[in-house]
Amino acid sequence: MSQRGTARLSKAAPSAPTDWEDQYHRLQSQHGELKGIYNEMEEHNRKLQSKIRRIEADFLALGGGGTAPSGPREREDEQLVAKLYQENSKLKSQNAGLKEKYKNAVELLDKKKRENAMLNKKVKDMKPTAGSST
Repeated sequence: MSQRGTARLSKAAPSAPTDWEDQYHRLQSQHGELKGIYNEMEEHNRKLQSKIRRIEADFLALGGGGTAPSGPREREDEQLVAKLYQENSKLKSQNAGLKEKYKNAVELLDKKKRENAMLNKKVKDMKPTAGSST
């Protein structure tokens, strides 16, 4: 710097440095306090975001979320899900029909086995009488 600039600084030096230093320290202190408040708010914000995510996940897990589809892909997915539910219902009814048929077949088989056992018993009973007469 030139001597002029130095002279100006030296003239204002007696009163200015303490004002500027006080203001600097005040601003530095405020900055530190605001930084602390900012960090606390950020942490609080993170906690709230995670809480919101948990609540949304629980809501969706309970079958909520009846929002309208926002795009064609979601509509396709919903149509696919509806089709799969319909197919599942159809297969369940077919399965119930097959179970009923199986149950009836088992009952009929048991009935035929009993009839066969009775007929075999009658045949055995008839053989000794037929063998003793000859």
